[in-house]
Amino acid sequence: MSELTTISNQLADAVQAAGAWTVRVQARRGPPASGIALASDQILTADHVVDPAREDSIRIGLPDGSEPRPIRVRAPSRSSWAGQGESQTPVWG
Repeated sequence: MSELTTISNQLADAVQAAGAWTVRVQARRGPPASGIALASDQILTADHVVDPAREDSIRIGLPDGSEPRPIRVRAPSRSSWAGQGESQTPVWG
């Protein structure tokens, strides 16, 4: 196998692995943004993605197409957690 083919295959594997952890976050007007699933009950996204006026209607799209409903948003420092819990450990409801 050529070096270029090897690199191409490694890149394809990395993209496939990343896709398993990437979610759709609809928490503002306009197009949705992405988030990273840090754990089965935690999603990290950029602060500007979450409109505070829409925190009660956030929609999350998982790679399998399902849409669990986040209960609460936490915004530590410059990132937002979509979920529930005082410990910043969100739970889907």
